Amino acid sequence: RDGACGHQGDRLLYARVTDPPSGDAELLAIDAASGMSETLLASGVELRSQPPFFDLGDHQVFGSGLELFRTDGTPAGTTLLANELVGYGSRIDRFLGEIVIADSVLWITDAKEPTGARLLLTGDNVNLYVAPELAPLGPTLVFLVWDEAHGGELWTSDGTAEGTALLIDAVPGPGSLFRGVSIDRYAEYNDPELVGADTF
Repeated sequence: RDGACGHQGDRLLYARVTDPPSGDAELLAIDAASGMSETLLASGVELRSQPPFFDLGDHQVFGSGLELFRTDGTPAGTTLLANELVGYGSRIDRFLGEIVIADSVLWITDAKEPTGARLLLTGDNVNLYVAPELAPLGPTLVFLVWDEAHGGELWTSDGTAEGTALLIDAVPGPGSLFRGVSIDRYAEYNDPELVGADTF
């Protein structure tokens, strides 16, 4: 989205709409000292992840459309991490040295996969919906899922599809521990409901 900013070192990262009718945008890096700008991605930039830029040490990670990128603030250092990802307002976070992406489905980056990521949990937006909420707690990822049988409840993952499951049906049956987690309210997620800090 136009106006989303981040920074890498002394470079401001800025998405600028170049063609308002189409909404096409580019990603710029602006040097704080000189004010000079460089184009990191020339077209097709749609910053849809939450946060728009995620700090990964010497890189920033960001979601653009159905793709996940990382950048060191230079054109040569701006590379694709994963593509063919689902989600409009995906929540991203670091987990087990990888990046997890939650929105409708749950992904984790994996360089061995052809798309750069593998599915941990598939949602269909009707019977199962992965909310854009994440809380990495050491070796366990906690996240929110709505499904017909359990309503909106806490789920966990160890980073594998086999190790991804409902933690507890805290409100038994289709009742929800998190009432905001429902397939018809997904657009209301602006602030995180889950925040992880180490193992808490």
